[in-house]
Amino acid sequence: MNSQKTDLYIFRFLLVISAIVLGYIAIFSKVHYTGSESIYHFFHAKAIFQHPEIMINHWGKPLFIILSAPFSYFGETGAKLFNVVVMLLSAYFAFKIGKKLGFKYAFPAVFLVIFAPVYLPFAQSALTEPLFGLVALVGAYLFLNQKYIASAIVISFIIFARSEGMMFILIYAFAYILKKEYKSIPFLFFGFILYGFLGILFNHGFFWYYYDYPYNGAVDIYGKGPFWNYFIHQKNITGTPFSVYIFGGFILLLIKVLRKPLSIFKG
Repeated sequence: MNSQKTDLYIFRFLLVISAIVLGYIAIFSKVHYTGSESIYHFFHAKAIFQHPEIMINHWGKPLFIILSAPFSYFGETGAKLFNVVVMLLSAYFAFKIGKKLGFKYAFPAVFLVIFAPVYLPFAQSALTEPLFGLVALVGAYLFLNQKYIASAIVISFIIFARSEGMMFILIYAFAYILKKEYKSIPFLFFGFILYGFLGILFNHGFFWYYYDYPYNGAVDIYGKGPFWNYFIHQKNITGTPFSVYIFGGFILLLIKVLRKPLSIFKG
């Protein structure tokens, strides 16, 4: 059996085991991870059937609300199972990205994605972080496969998964410029335009995303803290083994860029 088949078989086995573990957590957990915040997102997703206008609610996260609503209709366990599906899909696309980048064995993606200390508990929640990660991974996968317009459309929705996704819009715009794929740049506004029309439909205006932005009054809370926060708490965020991989990968990437500037963006 060659390495490609071995890698695929191991990945499939690990994904099935992960599905069982995550499904067990979602079904039999008695409480929500982070408590009220998770329950808040669940109620928003479920309420969409009685109050469609809630699909453009900033706090509930519009993309999460509309995608998780069919699961949330069946209760809190359904909302948690939505996150399980999202987490498994994230592991799948991480694996596919690894193969696209030429990794001989990409199956460790299952461990690095699903079982990171900060990530695993999301199977016990209706929080929005997993969906944010999935959108980022799908966008990266499409970009690596030179499906630039499709990647732009996917990334255009990331700000509706979590507000900090705005930085991805800028990063991808820069990447398309480097690739000279200028025609893809306008599609980075696709999600904003679509949700803008929904804003008009629900009498919130085309630019509701900015008019209703809830974080303007929270500048003293968000974006504050020591520069070394993520390094100090890496054990509880990524886990030490994953942190070592991240550091090693960053060093190798830096060496590659210094040896051949911008080579990572070349086809």
